[in-house]
Amino acid sequence: MKHALFRPAALLLLLVVFIVACGDNDDDDDDNDAAGDDDTGDDDAAADDDDDTGDDDDDDDATPYDDSELCAFIEQVMAATHIPGLAAGIVKDGSLVWSKGFGWAHIGQQRPVTEDTIFMLASVSKTVTAVALMQVWEDGYFELDDNVNDYLAFPAENPNHVGEPISFRQLLTHTASIRDNWLVMAPLYVQGDSPLPLGGFLEDYLAPGGDYYYAALNYFQYAPGVQWNYSNIGITLAAYLVEALTGTPFDQYCDDNIFETLGMIDTSWFLAGLDEAKIAMPYEYLPALDNYRPYGQYGFPDYPDGQLRTPLKQLAKFQMAFIGDGEWDGRRILEAATVEEMRRLQVPDVDSTQGLVWYYTSQLGTDTILLGHNGGDDGVATEMYFRVSDDLGFILLMNTDWTTPIYNQAMEIERRLLAAGEEITN
Repeated sequence: MKHALFRPAALLLLLVVFIVACGDNDDDDDDNDAAGDDDTGDDDAAADDDDDTGDDDDDDDATPYDDSELCAFIEQVMAATHIPGLAAGIVKDGSLVWSKGFGWAHIGQQRPVTEDTIFMLASVSKTVTAVALMQVWEDGYFELDDNVNDYLAFPAENPNHVGEPISFRQLLTHTASIRDNWLVMAPLYVQGDSPLPLGGFLEDYLAPGGDYYYAALNYFQYAPGVQWNYSNIGITLAAYLVEALTGTPFDQYCDDNIFETLGMIDTSWFLAGLDEAKIAMPYEYLPALDNYRPYGQYGFPDYPDGQLRTPLKQLAKFQMAFIGDGEWDGRRILEAATVEEMRRLQVPDVDSTQGLVWYYTSQLGTDTILLGHNGGDDGVATEMYFRVSDDLGFILLMNTDWTTPIYNQAMEIERRLLAAGEEITN
């Protein structure tokens, strides 16, 4: 199930000083008889850079980069930790300067990961949800510290603190005291897209009398704004507020204002909007059988917290737009001041790493401060970060469950991606 993964401890004073110093710079049944074994790295699956992810990809003056050592290491990690498929990319100076696919998008069909492979993002999706809500904020619909109940047709109030408002800022910083009740959420996973409407599900979950309302399990005991606890439902409510304020379904709003703007043509919140032949199958590795079990292509009613699917190259456009103060390749999705606000530490007395959904981490070492998000769900493990000191970024998408060995090796892959990015010129 979707969750925050291996989030490191707060960086406290080191992080605050660093940010201040840098801030002014600008399903198929045939899967069960096929195992990935050691053949998870496939040179034929390499994905070459395309022209629309950066103007300089084909610059004849660029220094050629020999990626053989990097690729060999990734393939070695995949074989050792049983990762079926993986896509990795490096963004630098407004371009996707390197990207490649490895292994299998679908084992039973022997379909390799390629430049067109669509991966589920899990909680990396939340960064898109945050951008959508902040676009609506730019349009003047609300203020970040407004009570969200002023804009909802149903109450979203912690029953342990009646009368205490829940703000937009609290939703985007996981401090709204809204709790993920997995006794409700887990059974609502279905094959395909969930039939439950976003608003209807949230009303049933958050409002007294709803089919999924359990006061003690859906809200924390503490008051809004007091503590940090990762909240998928809180982010889902933030997405629904986009819908409530604009009158446009959330998925359509993202299509119109983010995906079309950036040319993310194979990106969708729902399977119905995609070619399933291009989607990576999520897998569980079964050690006792040395085999893989497909989870199938699934969905859930709280889709804005983790159900976005896109190829790496299209996600890179979104990441580069955020790195570029809201603009990439002449296409703007946010004003620079809005990105600055999203990057600002929002609740330093409660959590010293949290921006508006995007957060800071030192997972690669205290000398490397990253900003971004990760994600995990059934058969999904994702990372999207960039280094604050120089805006060098990476994306890592995998169709497997997170395990401790996979996480540890993913960190080493990311160190090598950053090192490669330092070498590559464009």
